[in-house]
Amino acid sequence: MTYLIKLDGPLSTVDSVMTAGYLSIAPKLLHDSSGCSAAFCEIDAAAKANIETSVSFSGFQPTFIRYSKASKDLSPISRAPTLGIDPTMPQHRCSRALSTPSPSQDQFPVWYFFYGTLADGDVLGRVFGDEQQQQPPAYDYRSASVRGGVLKTWGGRYQALLDDPGGGCVAGSALLIVDENQEDALRVYETDQYEMVRCTIEMGDSLVEGLTFRFVGETD
Repeated sequence: MTYLIKLDGPLSTVDSVMTAGYLSIAPKLLHDSSGCSAAFCEIDAAAKANIETSVSFSGFQPTFIRYSKASKDLSPISRAPTLGIDPTMPQHRCSRALSTPSPSQDQFPVWYFFYGTLADGDVLGRVFGDEQQQQPPAYDYRSASVRGGVLKTWGGRYQALLDDPGGGCVAGSALLIVDENQEDALRVYETDQYEMVRCTIEMGDSLVEGLTFRFVGETD
């Protein structure tokens, strides 16, 4: 699980959060998008438990917020995770020991395959916070499809992309995501009901290696 901790009181700096949480790497710093001056650090469940123990005798109550977003854990040495395949099978392993699977964990810009609501420019504008602009940007969607997946539903109305080892084809749209801020907004929108996986996106006669959101919950 991922949490946000508000920088406040004895935990008002990133360094103090690192010390209390026994963190060896500085946590990601986030600011309140509403325009307030509040700042938060992104931490995991282990750091949260350490912080609670560290301040338990001080009387200070840290502010934690459950941060639900799609997971992203792209292997640097294999194709895992990839839509529709078992990357541990010999035929799906990297062909060369020194080859780097694409996209990599922190690669930008990166193509994304969208299906369902995120293929709607108005929805995407709200996700990115563009609705406050007089003329929101027109997103350069491309008609696209991916193989190895199938669409089902969950919650009675939400679309869920699942693996289809039989090579099923799913139609949708592709969009180039330019930076981590856009990606984080997408991950929060999709919540931890989804995970980010590699996929091959077909756009006309072109094939590009990109990412999409695969459902991890229970479908209807």
